Amino acid sequence: MKVGALVDGSFKIIENINIDIDKINEEYLVENGYVDNKDVDIGSYPFFHAGKLGVSIVLRSENQSRIDESNLQILEFVNKYNLKKPYFHIANSKGLEILPDTFDYVRPGIAIYGGIKGYKPVMELRADVISTRLLKKGEGVGYDKKFIASNDLIISTIDVGYGDGIVYFRDGIKLKNTNALGKISMDSMIVEGEFKKEVVVFDDIKEFVKNFDTITYDILVKMSPRIKRVIV
Repeated sequence: MKVGALVDGSFKIIENINIDIDKINEEYLVENGYVDNKDVDIGSYPFFHAGKLGVSIVLRSENQSRIDESNLQILEFVNKYNLKKPYFHIANSKGLEILPDTFDYVRPGIAIYGGIKGYKPVMELRADVISTRLLKKGEGVGYDKKFIASNDLIISTIDVGYGDGIVYFRDGIKLKNTNALGKISMDSMIVEGEFKKEVVVFDDIKEFVKNFDTITYDILVKMSPRIKRVIV
């Protein structure tokens, strides 16, 4: 597993930096060069993680006083056994907004994709047009004909559905430049309008998520592997 960490003042990708001390013993620490003697009391330091290229601390408590107490215990531990001074981290992407008040570094995730306020979106979803036809007034489309045309209009079928990770919807949603109509299908959806080759489903996940009672994370992590990825 590759893990990012702050090492010697710069952010680097490091392999296997975090080792859970709760799963190792004093002999393991000595054999792997973390300490130089076996007189190590690790029982009182449940939040300590050691790595060959440094030390990383992961704290998950929401109680600030408990966090501060743990930090002091950890610093006491590493000083006592002459370990490299650790870096502390607790925050995800939102922590970027309040640096340096999130300890030494944050773990940017959703921000990389522009999935939270203040960050430029870098991901868009496009779907190919399968067919286009005229839908006459009074005709319906989709399962249960949830959408009934109030007048004649051109509709297109595009090749993305809930099987590709789109949140299931029953009564249409807003896409980038058009609207999906009726119920979504597993592998397709019906949209309003005529398009040459493809339809942009979204190019800003923060706007697209407004169609649903969910969060941007929920949509991005469920994008199916069968969707072709193009890096530009």
